[in-house]
Amino acid sequence: MNLPLILQMSLTFLKIGAFSFGGGYAILPVIRHEVVGIHHWLTDREFLNILSISQVTPGPVAINTSTYVGYKMGGLPGSMAATIAVVVTCITLSVLLAGRLYPYREHRLIQSVFSALRPIVIALILSAAVSTGLTVDWDWRSVTIGAIAFLLLTRVKVRVTWVMGISGLLGAVFYELMG
Repeated sequence: MNLPLILQMSLTFLKIGAFSFGGGYAILPVIRHEVVGIHHWLTDREFLNILSISQVTPGPVAINTSTYVGYKMGGLPGSMAATIAVVVTCITLSVLLAGRLYPYREHRLIQSVFSALRPIVIALILSAAVSTGLTVDWDWRSVTIGAIAFLLLTRVKVRVTWVMGISGLLGAVFYELMG
């Protein structure tokens, strides 16, 4: 067990957990920045692969991603450290802030802060989409699968789990059977 690496991962994921406003997809650019950009624990391709796995496994995507990054870098101790670290900060801050802010939830200043955070969350999610999209090997098959998935999600309103299954089947057909 590489204790210095486990400690560094713990501190990194504590920091990530402290900024996890807006849910799992909003925090993905922060995770990517830390694990790919700063620490170079993963390449963009490896991060995309971990992100793909994180999306199809049960649970919040940010926690799953943290768990898989921790496992890749430090095995079982790394996955436990990363998971606990990313969750404990978020939960602690949520409990402390929620208790303090709840009596003032209708106050104009608090409402203004939350109104200001909404576009930031959208920007973070878009940032994750763009940075992830730049690492995909785009060809006619991936564009077709992406377009079909987008239409199924936005126009037909098919459940995400079904779209993922359909996309997986299309991937098998396009990449394996049609080569």
